[in-house]
Amino acid sequence: MSGVRTHAESLAYAEEHNLTVVYPTASQVFVDIDSEEDLQFYEARLKILKAFFKRGPKEDKVYEVSRTPSASGQPAHLHIVVEIGQGLLEHERLCIQGLLGSDPKRELLGLMYLRKGEVNTSRFFETPDAHLNMIAQAKLVEEERKKQAAEKIFDQAKKIVADEVKKEIEDMTFTELDP
Repeated sequence: MSGVRTHAESLAYAEEHNLTVVYPTASQVFVDIDSEEDLQFYEARLKILKAFFKRGPKEDKVYEVSRTPSASGQPAHLHIVVEIGQGLLEHERLCIQGLLGSDPKRELLGLMYLRKGEVNTSRFFETPDAHLNMIAQAKLVEEERKKQAAEKIFDQAKKIVADEVKKEIEDMTFTELDP
């Protein structure tokens, strides 16, 4: 990447190159991976980040939303979107992206632009197909998370009912069982 563009420059660049500019939501980080080694580093650091955020009241707050090839088309160059589960200030986003192994030049330039007053320093330039793939992956991940949450609630409900039935049986006397 040659540099972090301002919002206006990003839109002009994307239009000129038939790309879509994608910005993170308030609770997402964008990780720009440029090699297989960067990917291994990211995967190891993601485990640490998950453990750190799991200390809070909500489980599984940190998870990968999507992973798409970067618009450069170069091998092992990926764009990864990670959900953090809470709102982030832009400097926090840049810090977490750097900790996860995102392109260090991108993150340092993002910090520079943030200091100059740019609000949205994190962005991906995606091909139309990659952007659609990113959206589809995000929907699949969200549906799987909803399914897992529903299964967990169902399992908890079964345990509650089983415990209540067991207690009722323990409280019964044999005379109650005789007709």
